[in-house]
Amino acid sequence: MKSNKTILITGGELFNKGAQSMVLTTVNELRMRCENADIFLLSAPDCRRDPTELNQFAFKVLPWDFRMKIRGFRPLRFIVGNKHFDSQLEDEMWSVIRKADLVVDVSGFRLSSQFSPVRVIDYLINLHFFKRFKTPVVLFPQSFGPFDFSNLTSFFLLPLIRYYLRHPNIIFAREHEGVQALKALGIFRQVERAVDTVLQASDHSYSHAFYSRITSELPNIPTGAVALVPNKKTLVHTKSTNMLDLYSEAIQANIEMGKSVFLLRHSVEDISIIEALMRRFSHLDQVTALLDDYDSLDLQLLLSRFDYVIASRYHAVVHAYKAKVPCLVLGWAIKYPSLMSEFDQEDLYLDTRQSLSVAKVQQKLADLNRDKSVYTQRISNKLESLIESDIFGRAVRLVR
Repeated sequence: MKSNKTILITGGELFNKGAQSMVLTTVNELRMRCENADIFLLSAPDCRRDPTELNQFAFKVLPWDFRMKIRGFRPLRFIVGNKHFDSQLEDEMWSVIRKADLVVDVSGFRLSSQFSPVRVIDYLINLHFFKRFKTPVVLFPQSFGPFDFSNLTSFFLLPLIRYYLRHPNIIFAREHEGVQALKALGIFRQVERAVDTVLQASDHSYSHAFYSRITSELPNIPTGAVALVPNKKTLVHTKSTNMLDLYSEAIQANIEMGKSVFLLRHSVEDISIIEALMRRFSHLDQVTALLDDYDSLDLQLLLSRFDYVIASRYHAVVHAYKAKVPCLVLGWAIKYPSLMSEFDQEDLYLDTRQSLSVAKVQQKLADLNRDKSVYTQRISNKLESLIESDIFGRAVRLVR
């Protein structure tokens, strides 16, 4: 393969550790198959990182924000200003986009009526430009739907979704429900189901994603300790339940079982939850907050040292399963039970959109603590038999 091939990664970033793990997995696997390709991550927030940090990665980061996309429509270019990046960087971005040989989108969950119409439109604008430039596109495993928009929004958005989702060469949906939601829109030909991108990694060293990786010193974790990974979104996607109280009760239940509890952040937005929980338990030595900005690889290694994990972040569950560690999951979308069903862990799921009692959380934790070895063995068995669809090889074969 010629050395001047250009591959773009969209839908990902490096702040949220789930998104980061999908980006690093994709870069690593693509570079193993396309060694000399120029790989770019389109992520405006990451362009503001310290250059020393960015220089460790075996890919380049370029901005790609909503204002820039709007400026891509010529009549609007002189109406909408470019507030955050200089014109030279914007010109470089458009040059790279126009010459790209392949686009891989690693959005975890964006195309759904569960999000604002603006967020959906932002996703579709990406596809608009790649269709305009006739660039091959693969949508890597992500959640789709539901598409239960209001009548007026539905009248406007559904035709656009149908139109632009016919451009990607392959659409990988993580859940059966996502496949069905797309088929209900008339998207059949290129839709397939595939497990999460991170679970399909063949090289666990990720050496092809870095030039020289900056590592962190990990804390010592006592035997039998438990990790809690909260999610700020559970405060929104909940039904008549105080999530801070539920998280607190989960911590208290583990303390009463004689376990130490460590609070980890999988995204910067979750720091406020951890700080609120620590205010409740600051008087106890058994509860510790780990607020350092560990990368996704260190987080996975860290999670492997715990007895089990209480998780509300999807990729915290993915990372725990890769390390053969079971989880009690407090989730708010179909992606959680779908992932857990792949590993025979469904009975450890609690849906925050339903009314949850403290007693229910306590009972699930007692079950997990008692049968931890059983759940661990199930994960181990499934990891060995996990069906891979070689999404990376199939993507590279589309390079034009």
